[in-house]
Amino acid sequence: MSRIVLVFLAAILSDALSYGQVNVEPNTALLNEGDRTELLCRYGRAINYCRIEIPGEQKVLNLSPVWSKTPGFTYYGAGLNAGQCGVSIEHVKASNNGQVKCSLGVEGEELSGTIDLVVALRPKQPMIELITKPNRDGYFSENTEFHARCIVRDGRPPANISWYIDNMPANKNTNQLQILSTPTHDNVELSTSVQEIKWHLAPEDSNRKLVCRSHHQTDRESVPAQEAAYIIMVRCATLNTDLGPDSEAQIHPETHEELDGQDNADEHIDTTPQSEEVTPPVTDKLEAQKKADLKKSAAATAAAVIAAGNGQQHGADAPKPPNTSV
Repeated sequence: MSRIVLVFLAAILSDALSYGQVNVEPNTALLNEGDRTELLCRYGRAINYCRIEIPGEQKVLNLSPVWSKTPGFTYYGAGLNAGQCGVSIEHVKASNNGQVKCSLGVEGEELSGTIDLVVALRPKQPMIELITKPNRDGYFSENTEFHARCIVRDGRPPANISWYIDNMPANKNTNQLQILSTPTHDNVELSTSVQEIKWHLAPEDSNRKLVCRSHHQTDRESVPAQEAAYIIMVRCATLNTDLGPDSEAQIHPETHEELDGQDNADEHIDTTPQSEEVTPPVTDKLEAQKKADLKKSAAATAAAVIAAGNGQQHGADAPKPPNTSV
């Protein structure tokens, strides 16, 4: 029983709150130029008339579900008896940006409500401004703190900004996005977005492309996000290679130690053209080597005998022949 009473009291309270005030749907409409939209004002009782004022339009729209007198603008809602006063706009124009006002005639008085209609205006092309300046040749020195800002002017609503290096998100130090109001000559308020980025340059940053990209309500697949780019050029610090007159540059000192006491490796390089004959077995090579050694020993023995004979003729001691046994 108590639950039923609570529900009944809530219904009465809700009806009391809705009575005497106008509810709007939506509170804010963010649209692109040329979009279609529906705006609705609601009251808790039947209304006598429905009038809507739209920025940029010359006259107040007197709307009804039973007639349509203004091309491009028609009544929207469930009817005057349902307490609904709405408008369907076929194509939103840039001049429609601002507050839409609905006026509802209720039992001898007029109630009103407002809806913020924001017609997006595409901002200008982003631009990158260098706070840290390069040298006359366009180079930055290694370890220099690179500091730049991205500016996206005259957007409605303001644009968001993101940074990229070679098409990858730039994980660098950026400050909070700043939004500046920029009124125009016709009192239309636009917004300029500004964000800065900075980091210390390394050699690998050279020839990389820094990109500032704006993201906006007006971006579409056919109208991609706008961006600005800058190629960073880094000049590396000069390496001091003067080791002094007493210095000894040994890139691999252990290599020199291994080569000490060994013959020049070039003397062991076999440059003899190789035949296409099949290489003989190792045993054949050994036999051939033994025969060659025996020939050398025999020649040495013969030379020694001749020398001995000559020595006897001159009274000299003959040398002993070498041992030729294998």
